[in-house]
Amino acid sequence: MKVNLDKMRLKLETEANLFFELEKIEDKIKFLLRFAILAPSTHNTQPWLFKVTDNSCLVFLNPKLKLKYADAKNRDIYISIGCAIENLLIAAQYYGLEGKVTYKDSEDNLVATISFSENIEKRELESLEKTILYRVNSRGPFTDEKIPDIFLEHLNQIFLENHAENDIQVHFIKEKNDVKKIAELTQLGMKIAHSNKDFRQEMSRWIVNNYTRRRDGMIGYSMNMPGPISLLVSKVVRFFNMGKIMGKLNYMSVSSAPLICVFTAPDLKTETWLKIGRLVERLTLELQKENFSTSIYLASVEMGDLYKEIQNILKTSSLPQFVFASGFMDKTFKTTPRHELEEKLLN
Repeated sequence: MKVNLDKMRLKLETEANLFFELEKIEDKIKFLLRFAILAPSTHNTQPWLFKVTDNSCLVFLNPKLKLKYADAKNRDIYISIGCAIENLLIAAQYYGLEGKVTYKDSEDNLVATISFSENIEKRELESLEKTILYRVNSRGPFTDEKIPDIFLEHLNQIFLENHAENDIQVHFIKEKNDVKKIAELTQLGMKIAHSNKDFRQEMSRWIVNNYTRRRDGMIGYSMNMPGPISLLVSKVVRFFNMGKIMGKLNYMSVSSAPLICVFTAPDLKTETWLKIGRLVERLTLELQKENFSTSIYLASVEMGDLYKEIQNILKTSSLPQFVFASGFMDKTFKTTPRHELEEKLLN
């Protein structure tokens, strides 16, 4: 998998060593937040806000960016913010800072406070710091190349050492019949979603063409759309039920994957979702570091009671919360843009 960086990431890559010229820890945290905002988010809404105070960073949810129909439980918005928190912690560790997370659930949309301290001798995760810049959510079919079992053992060890808490579990699905079943559920979920006119209208507002100057939303090229077609898709989705076509495309991609990762937990709590987001981001970065692509597909856990079928596949009573596919794609991807950090900082 080859990745072409957008201007924001290219600039950050060029300025990576400027961190060591900063003296105030407040300025260091703001520098690290440039990595945090590169995290994935549902519809690329970028639903995070930050407030930097002395040696800490307060992380907020932006309620204006909730998706009423695509994310009715608000699960994905918290998972997205969890991904941003993980990016921040990985970058901090690379640059010699330690971050301690305290999760919140307050009326003012504060979801976490991260306190930082100097730890100059502990510099790790260099390859992951670089991978954050190149991370993309890929779309399309996978090749036949398998992910080695020894690498999956490595991923499981990372889970056990860093994220095995709150009864969160990650399930690695490789058996082809089970992969096909999840592909079928994903296809059905897309049909259910697009049969809802309100869902289509909401989604259409976040689909943008390849020539846009917007810094958010799902850009056509991120969904393998040629430029001319990307100009039309938003209106087509808004006024026509494309569920059958979208479902078939999703089925083709998911069914070709050598690996499906399903994340489960027994409850529907904001802290659990934030922790799942951290785990999702860490594992996708580990996979992409090794040149494997990752593709997020949530229809099978978001639509109706389809999640119960995944419970049957996994033989668990725990609730499926998040799904991504992984494998090798022999193609080039372009990263999607982000709002400038200054637009995400609170005074």
